[in-house]
Amino acid sequence: PQQQVVLTCYIPPHRIGAVIGRKGSSILNIQREAARRSINHPGIVRVSVVGTNSTTTAINAGDEKTDDDASPALWTPVIIRADPVACFAAASLLLPLVENEMDDVVLEIPIHRTRHASIIGKRGLTIACLSADHGVRIMVPHKNAEEQAMSNNTSTGTADDK
Repeated sequence: PQQQVVLTCYIPPHRIGAVIGRKGSSILNIQREAARRSINHPGIVRVSVVGTNSTTTAINAGDEKTDDDASPALWTPVIIRADPVACFAAASLLLPLVENEMDDVVLEIPIHRTRHASIIGKRGLTIACLSADHGVRIMVPHKNAEEQAMSNNTSTGTADDK
């Protein structure tokens, strides 16, 4: 099976309505179309919007709205969980809905702990080159951190870094 990744796109709060759509129609369309575009990598595409009015909205096969005690933020996260092809397809469908107003984009890629050394490289040279060449920040968990066999590496950048 294809590896699952998490892509978090930060959008302005006033664009949430456009992303969700009437009765969730826009967000459901993003999920269906992204799944269709990744035909070689079948799987479930999950898109959720963490709202600024102390609510979390997730349209994922019948998930319900839940209340959280959170303060309003300048940017609202839209979280996409799927295989890499479907994640980027969903993000490309999301962009016109927010009229290209997107701040940071965070991609979490699970990489097995045994591969961390090859990402970091001697004296951190490989990770520094990757970061500089691609305009991203790469975070690797500390080797003493207690985590499962799979840990997350995170790359961040702006939507303009494409």
